[in-house]
Amino acid sequence: MFSLITACLLLMPAARVCAQQQQQGAQQTLKLDRVEFKGLARVTEAEALEKSGLQAGQTVGIEEVDAAADRLLSSGLFEKLGYSV
Repeated sequence: MFSLITACLLLMPAARVCAQQQQQGAQQTLKLDRVEFKGLARVTEAEALEKSGLQAGQTVGIEEVDAAADRLLSSGLFEKLGYSV
């Protein structure tokens, strides 16, 4: 059985939404250039990526990123998780 681990999910955006869109209240989205995990000890990055449901090249909003974090935490393999964009 896997023990609980702490991981940090790093989402590397290829592009960000312009400030004008943000001021107009449009949902901010970004295209993921890559998804990286730091601090993994008992699962591979490939396993964590599969559980997250995120993929490089995917366009996501904050709701999708939050859902990915929730999936990782609910897997029982992670004790804490944080992410940065």
